[in-house]
Amino acid sequence: MSIDTNITTKDILEQLKISRKIPEIIEQILTRRIVIAEAEKLGIKVEIPELQEAADLFRAKNRLISARITEKWLEINQLSLDEFEAIIHLELLSNKLRQIVLIDKVEQYFYQHQLDFDRVVISEVILANKELATELYYAIREGEISFQDVAIKYITDPELKRKGGYLGQIKRKDLNAGLRSIFSVTTYPQVIKPIATAQGFHLIWLEEKIDAKLESDIYEEIQSQLFTEFLREKIASSMTSTDS
Repeated sequence: MSIDTNITTKDILEQLKISRKIPEIIEQILTRRIVIAEAEKLGIKVEIPELQEAADLFRAKNRLISARITEKWLEINQLSLDEFEAIIHLELLSNKLRQIVLIDKVEQYFYQHQLDFDRVVISEVILANKELATELYYAIREGEISFQDVAIKYITDPELKRKGGYLGQIKRKDLNAGLRSIFSVTTYPQVIKPIATAQGFHLIWLEEKIDAKLESDIYEEIQSQLFTEFLREKIASSMTSTDS
């Protein structure tokens, strides 16, 4: 049985509706308009050498290593060369706008919310039974069994079991609110007395605590968050003005 492979604009719109992507697409369209309008208002421009450099970086990142491969990629994505350059241009405008409107705001936000970015290095086993969790806690503390052995025995997820329950570095703000009390622990590494949440009883091995510093990864995270908020406020303001 063959199917019609001719895709029309109507088909694409219908699929966007079915997949409930229309609100997301509308937000992206409005975001693009806001970026262009705000950049124009602030006199932000993209020079040709900047555009060329960014296009080269994009091609390298996406392994578009020859003209033939690039042409095929453009064909698959139904883009003309001008449209491709417009995408790069918009990205550069957005990056420049973000830098300008958030001058000093990233550092200010960080120092106001610094504790949220403190991290712990932990491993975790979640148990359904409080008595068992407590029994294992004391057994680990007394050296009768290792946390690794407990993880191997009681964790059902194969990948997490293989890692001995190791979750790595987790920021305070990303941790279940019921578990944030572990940040008050001053001695580590150590096993933490079971903590009850809706998920069960958390047996946690606290390996290390790391005080937050405004390093590049945190800076970029905050900058991205604040810029998203900036754009959404602009969109909301524009829609309110339109309604009135």
